Amino acid sequence: DTDRVLESRVGKSIQDMVTYEGWESFRAMEREVLMELLEMEPAVLALGGGAVLDPINRLALRQQGLNVWLVASAQTILERMAQDPESPLRRPALTSLGPEEEVRSLLREREPLYREVAHVLVYTDHRPVEKLVREILELLGRAVAETASARGT
Repeated sequence: DTDRVLESRVGKSIQDMVTYEGWESFRAMEREVLMELLEMEPAVLALGGGAVLDPINRLALRQQGLNVWLVASAQTILERMAQDPESPLRRPALTSLGPEEEVRSLLREREPLYREVAHVLVYTDHRPVEKLVREILELLGRAVAETASARGT
């Protein structure tokens, strides 16, 4: 989880980083962490939702590995945030909008960027975690097999 790595490294929450250092500084640190983690192969990375805003991040992500976009509706995202006791502490407001309108607005802005980066889309609404994990593992298995076949190994 890039956010957790960044929080651990800096010793501050995302909220505090943004409050005291600003979004630009946070995004620069986020990029640095992402680039380091992309060098670790194989790896499974969970990115903060805004990581795709940086064109350098998008290019690096697209060129390395297999990117799975776990697609969720605004309603599902809101439900998950409500169930996560750390959500208010880790996710600073990005706009002056209320939570529901902010999530919908961010999705409208970011969905094209997520699509640009994603190799595979997995729809998560109303699906048990166990089925999602199986589906993702199957996708990864096929990707590894295709890569090995393309390399002649």
